[in-house]
Amino acid sequence: MGYDDEHAIGSVLLDIETAPLSDAAQYLEPIDAPANYKDPIKIEEYVRTKQREQLERAALDVDLCQVVAIGVMQQNGPDPFVMLARDVTDEASMLRAFFAKLDQERIIGFNVLDFDLPVLLRRALYLDIDAPIIQLDRYRHPRVLDLMQLLSYNGKLKYRSQNFYCRRFGIDIEDDAHEGASIPLLFAEGRWDEIAHHVACDIKQLQALARRLGFWRT
Repeated sequence: MGYDDEHAIGSVLLDIETAPLSDAAQYLEPIDAPANYKDPIKIEEYVRTKQREQLERAALDVDLCQVVAIGVMQQNGPDPFVMLARDVTDEASMLRAFFAKLDQERIIGFNVLDFDLPVLLRRALYLDIDAPIIQLDRYRHPRVLDLMQLLSYNGKLKYRSQNFYCRRFGIDIEDDAHEGASIPLLFAEGRWDEIAHHVACDIKQLQALARRLGFWRT
């Protein structure tokens, strides 16, 4: 599988990281305890637990998250370029810069159709930022190449992680001490160097996988 050099020109690798909105709690869906719960204490505990679970998932919710980092790598770029957003003002500036540079390049990512791009477009909508029209239909996206969809044959096979495929293909790439699930905590604690390092590692891993599959030329 793969594209020839002509198709590879103008590609950009993309990876983002997110954290929950600071006011995500006010947008949570109301929770009712099961009908068989009668004890008020148990009902309260159930509701509190479910609300906590909703908040923990907010970083992955297109309507309850904010973008804290965008990592990109141009076709002929030497290293990943990571943009960070410490607050919503930074996030708006980051999104404007990203969309301004996007132009007509092919976007290559992993789960980019179901997460990265929907989040970027939704955040642009909430922040009133002009964004390009990007087709997110997995069957009609000439400018987007999602390696996860490619390797699963558009969901016909089991979805696996980017890290899994790098290990399975024997790709030796720098590992990171953190996983994506760690980003909300790193964001809350202001550990920006670690966030940037994590994103850079993800981009390098994505580059190696895209190269192995024939979609990236250097």
